[in-house]
Amino acid sequence: MPRSPYGLPAGELLPGERVLWSGRPAPAGFQARNAGQPAFLVIWLALASVAATHLGSLPLPIRVVADITWGAGMLSALGYLGYFIAARERFRRRDAYAITTWRVVAAPGLPGQRPRSAWLDQVASVSEQDGHGGVASLAISGPVSALRWPRRRQGPFSWASQPEFPQLHDLADAAVARDVLARARAAMRAGEAHFESPPPGPVAVLPPAVVLAPGERLLWTGRPARVPAWFGWDDAWISGFGLLVAVMFSVIAAVPGALAGPNVAFFAVFIACGAYLALGRVLYRWLRIRRSTYVLTSRRLIAAWGRTVAASDLRGLLPAQASGRSVICRPATPVATRGWDGWRLILAWPATTVAPPLLTGLADPSAVRDLVRQAQLAARLR
Repeated sequence: MPRSPYGLPAGELLPGERVLWSGRPAPAGFQARNAGQPAFLVIWLALASVAATHLGSLPLPIRVVADITWGAGMLSALGYLGYFIAARERFRRRDAYAITTWRVVAAPGLPGQRPRSAWLDQVASVSEQDGHGGVASLAISGPVSALRWPRRRQGPFSWASQPEFPQLHDLADAAVARDVLARARAAMRAGEAHFESPPPGPVAVLPPAVVLAPGERLLWTGRPARVPAWFGWDDAWISGFGLLVAVMFSVIAAVPGALAGPNVAFFAVFIACGAYLALGRVLYRWLRIRRSTYVLTSRRLIAAWGRTVAASDLRGLLPAQASGRSVICRPATPVATRGWDGWRLILAWPATTVAPPLLTGLADPSAVRDLVRQAQLAARLR
């Protein structure tokens, strides 16, 4: 990915946004705090090697499943161990940090990861954490949530509904960066920063379920243009797991005598569940996203699917991020989720009508991201 002179991805900065400070992590030698994961992987590999000697005594159907699981686990562990030993420090040195007139930005050096940023007036506290060799890190956090247990009810794949503030690690000039951030934040909160609101978009027919409030201007509407089948490795892993479940129970069901009595219903349920996770949910989600409509106004970001509408106030969202053909807007404070929300997202993740809305299948996600950011900034400074 092309990078700007400050190390940020090309196109990351908004029109008129000036960089007040930029930096990268200082070189790091061996740190005991980073030795835990490689040590765990080495121990896991040793135990898995010992366990492999006992797989031959298992019945054939169970041994097939155990061999597949063992092989996948060994490959994953070896891959992670190789990353920690050979590549982690090299990618860490590519991380880039910047403090601008409106935002604090952290761009990971690891390919495929999204930059994290926050509007300066969303930063509630900045704490300096001493490191090694005279360097320090800046831990940045947002407003404290009113929820007593904001994380207890997060289900699987609720990652986009929770805050993710940028963190500045291992800085040689942490005190300077902290002072620049404090002054820029005070200037933004005092109303010294200015930004023109995006012009109104063309006249469009809104979904019947979307009604604009008095004084709210329509800036953009769009529909998914090209919806991919899967959204990242996490999503593909679910399909792979579902396929493994369906194949595993199909192999076991093929053993003579396995389908005797009530076992037929047992195997049918697990094979059907595996097939749905592998393919059924993908087709359902594809149809649902294709029929969704996205709306951006001067106050809200909206996604509508039939009578279902999800909307979020622009001032309560972190700067929009582009990921593949999607635009993600995380909330600045933790969002309460119902106990079944995580499992619902497994069946249709990442659907559009969630809070905050996820805009997926976009033809030009970078352009939509920039437009949403401009609307967010205009809403904050008006």
